[in-house]
Amino acid sequence: MVKVQTKAASSTIDRIHEVRSWVESRTIERRTETLLVLLSLFGKDHGVLIGSPGTAKTQLLKDICRCIKVNLFRAQVSKDTPLKRLTGDMDIPTYVNEGRVKFNTAGYILDANVAHLCELFLMNTTTQSGLLNLMSDGE
Repeated sequence: MVKVQTKAASSTIDRIHEVRSWVESRTIERRTETLLVLLSLFGKDHGVLIGSPGTAKTQLLKDICRCIKVNLFRAQVSKDTPLKRLTGDMDIPTYVNEGRVKFNTAGYILDANVAHLCELFLMNTTTQSGLLNLMSDGE
């Protein structure tokens, strides 16, 4: 069987290898994690990095986002973190003046290509459910 690649697919694969090589030159023993993050990003899907503190998860995401020029949203979350701290507040003047609901999402998770949430499992169940709904809606 002969594999046929389109020009776009070949270009994407080349870009993944290029970014992967650059990121791997800056980290030690993070080949698998680098590839998984890149595949999630280029595949437009969700990914999760779980590990002990100090294992270069944050630096890996920063390097990848810097290299491919995408927005990174970072937040330290806890059991008291409300969903609006991640998604942004409602724009009250728009609601009062125009009668429509609008959220200020600039600089929040909905404005980012990549979200980095530290201590994800410490979030309360309401915030976790809201975040899962956002992810499942493709937002």
